Formats: sequence, structure tokens, C-alpha cells
Amino acid sequence: MPHDESHLRSAVLIVPGNSGDTTSRLIAYRLSPRSQPRNSGVLLRRRLSGSETVEDAIRLREQLCDRLCLAKMTLRKWRANHTGFRETIPDNFIELEDLQLTSPGTSLKTLGLHWSITNDSIHVASPNTIPEKTTKRVIASVVGKVFDILGMYSPFTILAKLLLRRLWQLKVSWDELLPDNIVTEWKAWTSQLPSLMSQAIPRKYSPCPELVTLTALHSFSDASKDAYGPVVYVRQLHRDWRITTSLVISKARVAPLTASQRLMPGLTQPSSCAG
Repeated sequence: MPHDESHLRSAVLIVPGNSGDTTSRLIAYRLSPRSQPRNSGVLLRRRLSGSETVEDAIRLREQLCDRLCLAKMTLRKWRANHTGFRETIPDNFIELEDLQLTSPGTSLKTLGLHWSITNDSIHVASPNTIPEKTTKRVIASVVGKVFDILGMYSPFTILAKLLLRRLWQLKVSWDELLPDNIVTEWKAWTSQLPSLMSQAIPRKYSPCPELVTLTALHSFSDASKDAYGPVVYVRQLHRDWRITTSLVISKARVAPLTASQRLMPGLTQPSSCAG
């Protein structure tokens, strides 16, 4: 992916130290057509980027600063997982100066996700506590706090959204106590949230991006009477003829009540463009 930083504004997140800019999951999302339309002039407030070496990262930062200086804009709130890179940045431009890079549990909230700087992996953000009282308001609040921006857990999160749709069909009010069968399903779903948080997703699609000789994207979509959505995988061929595949992004949407009553072919078109 070529570097084009002309659309940045207030803060940039640089990840030097063999981070593989072309294989970053978060870059794949932030520069997707939906989040950054081509030739639209939309300014991003934050950016996660990377370089194979610290020297390349420093060079990239200097290019960004020089370019934005022409517009009288100063980049602040820098974060990095390499001490050598951080030492080149003025102290008042660094966010979280007391960050311990060597601590195994050190993580930062980056673009809505938790980024572990020690092993360069990302974690999905989810609520720490679940209220004991189960109502439609509580379910909607908890589901909204599961921030899976890349859709890595779409098959899991869509179950709670389908549960919410059932509550709308039953015309349940926001603070009304729910039926026992729905409470049981909800408790079973929330019991899996801790394991969701513990899953580490490698930020890079390939551990050795310099050995990749061919990269291809494969997109699929499907639909049912309950839900529909697309998924994109990246397939990479390495110099030793080894092939690796990785999930790039997926989306899952609850089928509208009117559409779910129609024939299945009626849902295939929205599933192909849900992303």
C-alpha cells in the first residue's frame, strides 16, 4: 500500500520495528473505501502506520511533519513500540510518556481496539462488567460496547443482535423484565465475553512480509433469513511457495423483518455490498 499522508490532520500513530505497513489490519480498515473515499478530501484524525526499520519510521515521521507544516498543522500524541523512535520526538508531542514498553501486559487503546505493544497484537474491546438485571436496554448497551471494528467476531456478535430483534418483535419495552428463555440465552452469550477479550489477533497478516511475492484478496458473501454479510480474506504466496491466508474484515447485518420474509435471493444483493 503506498504511503499517502496528505489527508492526515491531528494525530498519527507510528509503529516502527518490523510492523509491516502493507500487512496491517488496522490500516486495511482505516484506508478502506468507506472510511476514506478516494479524492474526497476527508481528513483522518488518527492513523496507525508502520515501517520495517526504525530508520524508515523516523524518515516517515519527518516527511509527515514537513508536509503538514506547509498547512500550519502540527502532529501530536505520538505513540510507538520502540524506544529509539520515541527518543526522536519532543516530550510534549508524546502521549503516555510513562509507558513501560517492556511490561508484558502493556496495551494501548488504538482506533477503538486494544493494541498490545509487546507482541504487536490487537484485542477487541468489550464491557468489563455485565449488569445483573436483564432488560432490553441492558442488552442494547452491552452489545454496543463490544467494539469489533474489523468484524473478527461477527458470528458471535450477530447472535446478540438477533436476540435484540426478537425483543422488538415481542414488543418488549426498554426496562421490562425479559422471559426466562431469553435471559438464559443472554447469560450464555455474556459468559463467552471474557474469552473474547483474551483472544489476541496478530496485527500483521504475515510474520515475514518481506518474503511475500504475491498477495490476493478474496471476497465472499452469503445471506439467510436472519442475517447477511460479506467477508474478505487475504491470500499470500511466499518465496518458499508457502501459502498463508488471513481474515481481513467481515460484516454481519441483521436481516430486516420485511426482507426476512421474502425469498433468499432477495438478500444476496445487500450481503455483497454490506461492507
